[in-house]
Amino acid sequence: MWFTPEQIATSSLLRVKRFNRNKLESKIAHLLLLLIDSKENTDCICFCLSDIQDWFLKRGIRGYDSEVIKKILQDNWKLKPAPNSITYLQYRIGYDGTIYEFNQKGRFYQLTKSEVLNLNFFDEFDEKIINSS
Repeated sequence: MWFTPEQIATSSLLRVKRFNRNKLESKIAHLLLLLIDSKENTDCICFCLSDIQDWFLKRGIRGYDSEVIKKILQDNWKLKPAPNSITYLQYRIGYDGTIYEFNQKGRFYQLTKSEVLNLNFFDEFDEKIINSS
């Protein structure tokens, strides 16, 4: 390639990349953003594959296998699960939309708030809007 990615990065290219993504990947990123936003003092979120499947069921999203979700987490997002089963703070969504926290044991994935924002493709312009409000 003749040009580096930084040389060809434009706002139009970022917009195309934002909307040209796997539908399931967008749904997972959006759910994680909703959970991070609902808990104000949370800087990171921990979750297992079964947590994502449960969130989808509560939101009425069906038809996604755990292998497809695992492929997105590990191949696309390059996340690694915890090496052993240890305790983490699990988030459960009620049928009325409220979010409950429980201590759960499992091999979980962990994302920080900034990583969740990056997964939702917030750029510098979006960050200025978020920080000003």
